[in-house]
Amino acid sequence: KEGTQETLVSLLGMILGVLLARYLNRMEQQDNDNNNDDEPHRGKEQAAAISWTIFVVLTVVHVWINYVGVKLLRLKTLNRERAKEALRGVVEAVIQQSREVSSNSNNKSDWVMQAIERIPSPDGINESLLFSTFSMLFPNSGGVRLGTTFRETMAGMDPNQIMVYLQDKQKDDPERYLITVRRSIVRCSLCVGARDMDELKAFVHAQSLWGILKEMKGSKNINTELDRTVRKNISQLFEDGLILKKIDSIGWDVQNRLYLGFGRSRIQLRAKVE
Repeated sequence: KEGTQETLVSLLGMILGVLLARYLNRMEQQDNDNNNDDEPHRGKEQAAAISWTIFVVLTVVHVWINYVGVKLLRLKTLNRERAKEALRGVVEAVIQQSREVSSNSNNKSDWVMQAIERIPSPDGINESLLFSTFSMLFPNSGGVRLGTTFRETMAGMDPNQIMVYLQDKQKDDPERYLITVRRSIVRCSLCVGARDMDELKAFVHAQSLWGILKEMKGSKNINTELDRTVRKNISQLFEDGLILKKIDSIGWDVQNRLYLGFGRSRIQLRAKVE
């Protein structure tokens, strides 16, 4: 069916192209036959104007139709921009829960389930092609930088701060990624052995910190207490793998590799911090 449609469109294009060429050629010949000294090249100028007008109009229509066609696609894989749209409700729930320090243990499971239920299916996502292309070409140009090196992730921290951070990570965060906030930039690196769950968790964690940082206008860092609260909520959100099961059940393809912007580089912490 698709091949037949392409053949028909090509045939119609050839026929219309031949008719247009004959019309423009006839216009130029009439210009030569009339031999008007006042306007000797009027026919050629009109033919050129018509040719360029048709070319520009058809090019614009062609690009617009392709744009509309791509917008109608509903891909099931998660890239960076699509994941931001799909997990926007989850990130907002983490930010809101991080503000409510006095929340009791009875409603903790409720906010997790409510956040997970806010994840839309692929049919409900319509990400910006402009931002998708920009994030693909310039993955580390914004406030969230994923897949950075260890040196970049720990930028602005002295050796003592790095030791304290790694000690807290071993005690509170068993997952395989490093994340820091320095100078209004969230940097995140995956460690060796990171799975899809770790990559998705690191992505949500980074977006949550960035969302909080944007709300704290004028602040370039996040205080330790708030950072630990966010880390605790992220760990609770990803307990038992419910969020990954939900994403898989509503049609997202999380069985293959995620395209969130981390790349293939991983950090290996060789020595245990004591």
